[in-house]
Amino acid sequence: MSNKLIEQQNVTRDYDFNGVKAIVDTPTGRVYIEDGFGGQDSIAGGCVRWRHGLIIDVPAGTTLDDLNTVEDGFMATLYERVKNTHVDGYKIHDHSPEAIAKSVGLY
Repeated sequence: MSNKLIEQQNVTRDYDFNGVKAIVDTPTGRVYIEDGFGGQDSIAGGCVRWRHGLIIDVPAGTTLDDLNTVEDGFMATLYERVKNTHVDGYKIHDHSPEAIAKSVGLY
């Protein structure tokens, strides 16, 4: 099985750069990917690139709407909670989503 783009959403990143977030099914499970802003103080910074982005393992069936929902009893979206705390069933990777994005035609 190869990677399959399930859904994508265009977003506005820092400094009004255009960005993308997406849900992708991979041979090892479903992931959320997003590009990211590289900052102003590095040679690779100053723009949005996939290599500055993020990969999060998500449970099968997860959608972008699920990640943007504020669940009962919480003050933050599920996405914000996953990025800032531990949420069972979600794992943040320490490498770039660049290869996944390329494999599904996002870049």
